[in-house]
Amino acid sequence: MKKYLMTLLFTASVILGQSKADISIACSVYQGFNFQNDAQDNVGHVTFMKLGTSTELDADFSVVDPEDYPNQADVIGIMSGFFWAGNYFDPIMLSCQISATNKTAVKNFILSGMYNADVVFDLNVYGYDPQAKVYFKMVCKNIPGNLQGIITEEGGDLLLAVSDDPGSEVSVPRNYQMDISIDPQEITQALLIGVSASSSFSKIWGTGITTVPVLVSPSAGTVTTDKTPTFNWTDTPGALSYTLQVDNNSDFSSPEINTSPAVNTYTPSSDLSAGTYYWKVKANNSSGSSDYSGAWDITIELLPPAPPILIEPPFTGTLLRWNAVTGATGYDIYSADDPYGTYTFVAHVTTTEYDISGTMSTENRKFYYIVATN
Repeated sequence: MKKYLMTLLFTASVILGQSKADISIACSVYQGFNFQNDAQDNVGHVTFMKLGTSTELDADFSVVDPEDYPNQADVIGIMSGFFWAGNYFDPIMLSCQISATNKTAVKNFILSGMYNADVVFDLNVYGYDPQAKVYFKMVCKNIPGNLQGIITEEGGDLLLAVSDDPGSEVSVPRNYQMDISIDPQEITQALLIGVSASSSFSKIWGTGITTVPVLVSPSAGTVTTDKTPTFNWTDTPGALSYTLQVDNNSDFSSPEINTSPAVNTYTPSSDLSAGTYYWKVKANNSSGSSDYSGAWDITIELLPPAPPILIEPPFTGTLLRWNAVTGATGYDIYSADDPYGTYTFVAHVTTTEYDISGTMSTENRKFYYIVATN
C-alpha cells in the first residue's frame, strides 16, 4: 500500500475568502481525547465509517461533544486533519486516530484485496468562535443520512493506510493513525462549511449521474421475429435504476415500453406487434438522471404461418375443413378448375372451415388450396 503524506496537506486553519477554495483544517488529537472548553483548539470526529459492504468500524471512543459540553458522544475516530480542495469532484482526505479494534478491521479490509472500495461515512469538524465564545461546526454533512464515496485509487493502489505504531500525542486510550482519501460517488451531496457560529454556507460534493449508458443489444438496424426481444446496455456506476423507452415513433411521443428496471437489461412481458421500434436508456439515482443514450432502431417481423392441412376434402360434402395454424389470424381460399391451372382468390375467413356449396356444380369440379395469414 502506497503511503501518502496526508499531514503535508493540513494547515492551521480553514483557508476561506482567498484565491484558493481549499478547506484545510488541522485538528488537535489531544483536545479531541481530553477536551477542555477553554482550550479553543480545532477538534474533529469521525462518527461513522463503513468500508466496502461489511467492514463497519466501531464507535468505541467516548469523547466530549464540543457543542454540548460536558456531554459525551461515541465516535469512531479523533481527527488530526481534514483536507478538501473544494471542488465537487475533489476527494476528501482524512487523518484520524482509531482504536486497536478498528485498526485490525481496517488491516483485514486492506489485506482482503478491497474489491469493493465504497465508503459510507460521517464526520464533524469543530472550531472555536472567539466572539460568540462557543464551539461551532466548521465542516459537517448537509444532507440526510451519511456521506457516500469511493476510496481514491492512485497508481493501482487505494489510498487507505493504518499505522502499526500507536499514536504519540495521546497514549491512553491506545490509538493508531488511519489516513484515507475518499472520492465522491456519482450523486449530489453537500457539506456545510462554517465560518463562525452565526455564518455558514453549503458546498456541493459529488454530482448526479453524468455517465450515459451505452446501448449493447439489439444493435441498430436489427431485424428479428422475436416479439419479446431482450434489451441490454452497459452498467453505469452509481445508478440505482434505469429508464428504458421503446416506441414506434422516433420522437418517443407515445412509448410502448416506459419502464425503470434496477438492472441493465429488460425483457418485455408481452409481445410487441410487427413494425419498427426505437429504443433508448438513461441512468437514475437519488440525485437525478443522466442524459438519454442515442436511439437505436429494431424491426420486428412476423414469421409467416405454416400451411394448413386439409382434414376434410369435399369429395362428397360441401365443407372444406383444415387444421388451425399457430400464429394465423385468418385464411385465404383459392380455387382452380385444373389442378395445374391458375388458382384465383375465392374468400378470406377467420375460421377453419368454408362452405363451397355455392361454387360446386355437377359439370365442373373445383380444386382448392388454403393459405394461412397473419
